[in-house]
Amino acid sequence: MACAHITSDESVYLHALQPTRGPVEARRYCASCGLIKEGGGRKLGHFINGLAILDRELWKRKRQDLKPLTDVERRLVAKAMESDPVLNDAYGSTLRMQIDRMQFIILKYRQVPECVLEVAFG
Repeated sequence: MACAHITSDESVYLHALQPTRGPVEARRYCASCGLIKEGGGRKLGHFINGLAILDRELWKRKRQDLKPLTDVERRLVAKAMESDPVLNDAYGSTLRMQIDRMQFIILKYRQVPECVLEVAFG
């Protein structure tokens, strides 16, 4: 069962994610499960929109022998996204982890050039 992630009022001091801020920084954590809050995770809707952007990019590059996503591919990717714990946990995942996971899911169902994936997901 997934945790609802209730942010604690207290902080713990850990190594800084960005060294420009200093060697350590205060980080919040979940009062229920103890998971440290990562910075910058996005919700699932962000990646659903990225999937639409990817489909638009493939339509634009149709002349370069890149076929757009089929309805079945879109549904399979969306279903895999909904069941993936990294994409569904914006609290404990960084944006980079989520983007890498999203690209892995897409490449599992369809071969897409890296440049097109970068346009859709950054």
